[in-house]
Amino acid sequence: MEIKLITDVFKASAKQYGTYTALEDIYSGYSATYEKLYDDILKAASAFQKLGVEKDFHIAQFSENSAKWMVLDQGLLLNGAFNAVRGSAAPADELKYIYNHSESRVLITDSKKVLENMIDFIVSKGAKFAVYIGNEKIERERFSLAVYTFEELLEIGNDKQFRPVEVNENDIATLIYSSGTTGKPKGIMLTHKNIVSQIINIAPVLKIKEVNKITTVLPIWHAYERTCEYYMMSKGIHLTYTNIKNFKKDLKKFKPNYFIVVPRLFEAVYDGIYAELKKKSQTQQNLFKFFINISKKYWASRKIVEGTDIYNQHSSFWKKSVNYIEQALLSGLHKLGDKLIYKKIRDVLGGNFIKGISGGGAMAKHIDDFFQAIGVDIYVGYGLTETAPVLAVRRIGDNRMYSTGHALPQTELLIVDMETMKPVQKGEKGVVLARGPQVMKGYYNDKEATQKVLLSNGFFITGDIGWFTDDNCLVLTGRAKDIIVLSNGENIEPDAIEASCMTSPFVKQIVLAGQDKNTLSALIVPDMEEIKNYAKQKGIDVSNIQESVELKKAVMNNLKEIMQNNKSFRAHERIANIAFVEEAFTPENGLMTMTAKIKKNAVYEKYNDLIEAMYR
Repeated sequence: MEIKLITDVFKASAKQYGTYTALEDIYSGYSATYEKLYDDILKAASAFQKLGVEKDFHIAQFSENSAKWMVLDQGLLLNGAFNAVRGSAAPADELKYIYNHSESRVLITDSKKVLENMIDFIVSKGAKFAVYIGNEKIERERFSLAVYTFEELLEIGNDKQFRPVEVNENDIATLIYSSGTTGKPKGIMLTHKNIVSQIINIAPVLKIKEVNKITTVLPIWHAYERTCEYYMMSKGIHLTYTNIKNFKKDLKKFKPNYFIVVPRLFEAVYDGIYAELKKKSQTQQNLFKFFINISKKYWASRKIVEGTDIYNQHSSFWKKSVNYIEQALLSGLHKLGDKLIYKKIRDVLGGNFIKGISGGGAMAKHIDDFFQAIGVDIYVGYGLTETAPVLAVRRIGDNRMYSTGHALPQTELLIVDMETMKPVQKGEKGVVLARGPQVMKGYYNDKEATQKVLLSNGFFITGDIGWFTDDNCLVLTGRAKDIIVLSNGENIEPDAIEASCMTSPFVKQIVLAGQDKNTLSALIVPDMEEIKNYAKQKGIDVSNIQESVELKKAVMNNLKEIMQNNKSFRAHERIANIAFVEEAFTPENGLMTMTAKIKKNAVYEKYNDLIEAMYR
């Protein structure tokens, strides 16, 4: 399949996969074969054209993932227009900012609330019309702007009298806005070429079999989910839609061969398995733990024998021999565990599951180990919205645990020193730079921000810290930037949260943690005078504040109140756990610069055990 534009994928798939089911969305009520899907895309394109949408038109598409979203997205792209995307659950002020900053002239949303809250605002900004694709009934007579439903839009374009528009591969296909609590979100310009290069270069790596079934649960406004859905459409995959609430139920219903998720969903499956285990007898629990530990040891030995353990790349002949024997001895018990236990667990994933594709954050080691032990293949990828998004991914036949795999074809990755920006030796940590056809065009209307991350030689500064194995497998260890990425893919800028928490009388210094975890936590250097005064009033022993449940509860309640009073913070920006650090962060102990900035990477490294303990 030769493609240059994203829309070429759907045209070619309509010819190649015709009557096969393309989209099945029981929640929006829309399903289609590949032929019908492209037919409806042409109707949408024709309708948009009749309603005045022209090349380089900017359209705000604020909606959660749905099959209807895909139809309208492609209809816009055929017209040479592009969408500024975000989820409809985002704060109203954020949606208004994105609409205005992106210079949009049309609103598409699945939310009655968003439509009602924004209608006067978009009218004031000269909107031409709006499209509503939700299920709730709306009172259109109240609006001072034409609002069309999905069905009405297709009816307008039913004659399919679409006049082809000349679109270039370097034209913008979408604006995806970064999120953050400090500063305004930036509009990341991704072109057709950026995204098409992903479709082409992911194919030989993931080797997804044609005409299989996949269940999607991630928001479509994530570059990761969106690019993967386009790729799946190029392979004739049957795409089924679900949501977090119905994910477990729909896995049994749809029985997918694949699913694309963020690490948090694998964590949720893991937590669910252990929650069910607690309901079993002590004998059953002990048996499960016995086999899991056996299987983990089996795989640990096997990786050393095969040379795929990234932390044991140069094992001696003697070490390999010992592990070969251990692997052989454990093999029988591992297979027995698979027969008695693991197969039943895999059935929870629908029974037809082949592999999972995970992105949006690194996989926690214990999650990686667990799913490998029970025979569930997870291929972890790495990238950023600015890189459309995939830069590297683990592969079939070389699923290197704890890593993000090798760079995609046509992609160059460099590890450089944070200060000199010169390449470091293999095995040494540094900032990851990336160059390739997937790197963004830049930030919309923000030349200064663009120049900070895009170098003159074409390399993009990712802000992530990592190192290369001997054969150039990328291992990530943290972020040079302050942004914390939770395991559900949410980006959090900690500065504003930390500043608010510093208003607590109990807090002298604070560092947020949570990279690739499911919640935020905090290391706190307490104000001991305030702590002692409070403890004296309440009759609390302060001889060991680290172990004091009462003191921790008091500080947590105080921080919770502060966060609740600050309306700008969202649910995932709440602190779920804290740990006290009795030694202040200072230049003398290497945890602070001479200009009084806390060296967060140094803090994370020194207190790694304390951070991990908060998540056990």
